[in-house]
Amino acid sequence: MYHWMKQTGCTVALLATTATVAWAQADYPSRQVTLVVPYAAGGATDIIGRIVAQGLGDELNQTIVVQNAPGAGGSIGAMQVMRADPDGYTLLMGALTSHSINMHLPTAPGFDLRTDFETVGLAGSVGLALVTRTDLAVDDLKSLLAEAGANPGQLAYASAGAGSPQHLGMEMLKNAADVNLVHVPYQGSAPAITDLIGGHVDVMFDTIPSVLPHVNSGAVKALAVTTPEPSPFLEGLPTVASAGVEGFEVQSWFGVLAPAGTPETVTQRLNEVLNATLQKPEIIAALEQQGVVASPGPREAEAALIESEIAKWQAVIETAGSLE
Repeated sequence: MYHWMKQTGCTVALLATTATVAWAQADYPSRQVTLVVPYAAGGATDIIGRIVAQGLGDELNQTIVVQNAPGAGGSIGAMQVMRADPDGYTLLMGALTSHSINMHLPTAPGFDLRTDFETVGLAGSVGLALVTRTDLAVDDLKSLLAEAGANPGQLAYASAGAGSPQHLGMEMLKNAADVNLVHVPYQGSAPAITDLIGGHVDVMFDTIPSVLPHVNSGAVKALAVTTPEPSPFLEGLPTVASAGVEGFEVQSWFGVLAPAGTPETVTQRLNEVLNATLQKPEIIAALEQQGVVASPGPREAEAALIESEIAKWQAVIETAGSLE
């Protein structure tokens, strides 16, 4: 009798707990949600995160607080979310391309995007542009590669830092075209562009939003974009792939992630709300002002993108060898 009562009591307790959890998920979100941006305020991830947070908050009728947690190339903020309760109240505005690259660097970030997080959905992507100093005697990608081939090791390319998408994008181009350019890393895009304008370096890849005002002012010369299709932000420019380097594509991807173990009912709810947000004209316009192409879609699309980025950048880093 006691054994039966004990079993019954455990069953009732389990059912009660399950019902409580189910009710809590159905009621989600019942309080403020924190969206952690793993970079400093003012950068691309932060700007995208704030646009997404505003849209999500409006859709959910709940406050979404953006919390900047910079450091260690985005790893500090990412690990903060990884260790948070998996209840949907702490989310990560992930810089998926940078996080994927960091997983293969000597200073590994201490997390795996594939196993330590649940996908919520892609937010958008930012393409890169190939730009040169204005007095470099090249007019297109073909002539740039010809110049680099004729003078190996004589052209210097700037980047936003060793291991950045800008750096590794150029390593991809060097390998694909079999040319040799010298890497000059900087602490961010701004000083790199400044030295390009000043003629201290010859060429660089940088995000389209970063180079756009300098292209428009005539301070730098744009040759191509790294997106699969021509960019609406730099009309008339060919893609690197169409200009002769077949299959070449580099984009910085951004997406929302939750801690591993977050209930699927919660992540699916967030995905639906994120997609609704990204299809609003005002959100699309706000992102476009930052050079971001909105990318609504299912959670599976983000998971597939993460797998693809991790494999892609691993191959690039292994081929490049040194990341100096």
